[in-house]
Amino acid sequence: MADIISIRNKAEAGDGGSQRRLGYLYQSGRPGLPINLEEAYFWYRLAARSGYAGAEKSCLEVAASLSTEQINRADSRVKGWFPSKLA
Repeated sequence: MADIISIRNKAEAGDGGSQRRLGYLYQSGRPGLPINLEEAYFWYRLAARSGYAGAEKSCLEVAASLSTEQINRADSRVKGWFPSKLA
């Protein structure tokens, strides 16, 4: 669980690799982090926006399982997202 918190903190700070990793964790599910494809799409989209290799492909794969409403909601979050500062 501490590992997930560390990954999330780095992802929220704008690290593309951690954003992609967090997307994968939401896509596949882990103890303490249930599968959430909309959240996976969100993190993959951020990683793709950061230029992280492979993130766009993962984003498209997840998008195939989402409704238009879910994609639009996640895309709206991406548009308004700014990295936080690591403590």
